[in-house]
Amino acid sequence: STNIANIPALPADVHCAGANLSFTYTVTDDCGSQNCTATFTVQPAEPIVIDCPDDPQIEDCTDLAAIQTAYTAWVNGFSFTGGCNASTNIANIPALPADVHCAGANLSFTYTVTDDCGSQNCTATFTVAATNLSASIDVTNAGCFNGSTGALDLTVYGCVSTYTYLWSNGATTEDITNLPAGAYSVIITANNGCTATASANVVQPDAGLSFTTDVTDASCNGVADGSVVITPAGGTAPYTITPAQTDLAAGNYTFTITDANGCTLDVPVTIAQPETITATTDVTDASCNGVADGSVVITPAGGTAPYTITPAQTDLAAGNY
Repeated sequence: STNIANIPALPADVHCAGANLSFTYTVTDDCGSQNCTATFTVQPAEPIVIDCPDDPQIEDCTDLAAIQTAYTAWVNGFSFTGGCNASTNIANIPALPADVHCAGANLSFTYTVTDDCGSQNCTATFTVAATNLSASIDVTNAGCFNGSTGALDLTVYGCVSTYTYLWSNGATTEDITNLPAGAYSVIITANNGCTATASANVVQPDAGLSFTTDVTDASCNGVADGSVVITPAGGTAPYTITPAQTDLAAGNYTFTITDANGCTLDVPVTIAQPETITATTDVTDASCNGVADGSVVITPAGGTAPYTITPAQTDLAAGNY
């Protein structure tokens, strides 16, 4: 008879943990016994050794190509050795978003390696900071109606970058000047291709400068007492008017209205004067020596009627008057 029934059983996890089964086989009969010893050895499975990459932090304003290169290196950093019939979930790693260079991303992945004996995992995160561009515009309005003195001063906020600009009027500088009233917008592009937009309105006075005049002509030929009252409208009050509008002799003048924004308008004015006064006379001499019965009829012309004549023109004695 033998003791074969006592041979040690194979452990259930022998394929992972291995085994070293030693058995002394004994055969016994009526005359005695014989035995021999043998060992069954199974080497344990090589354990899984898993490796995850570091957690990269990609700065904002990084271009897409550089992000893609860093992402590829990150993916390739997940690895393992050992295991028995091992497989991984690397196919499930999150993809890089198409707009990652602008919107940013926070990709966390738990890398798992599974074999016949179990599994191991580790977690790593790939972070890209968003390129958060924004802008503001400081507006200088057009001071004069239909003028081109407006200006837009652009300030860009966000990452440190070299920016390009495209305004709705075709300008490509950061700030634009010499603008008429209107609506303007700009597209700002960072060196990684991300964009921001901003818009502003340049306004102008509701109406251009205008005026009315009330002219007072010179009272007499050669007398400088003419004047003009100029009443401005439109533009931006208050107004100044130059030169002085009083004590004017007859002639043509140009006055200038200047409003609060420095807009100007010329006002042409003509000051008139009467013609020079002239007269004709019809003399009646005294009838007798020493008799005061002479007279003169004076007929005025020019100046401004009606006329008065002094002193009395009758009962005149001979003499010069």
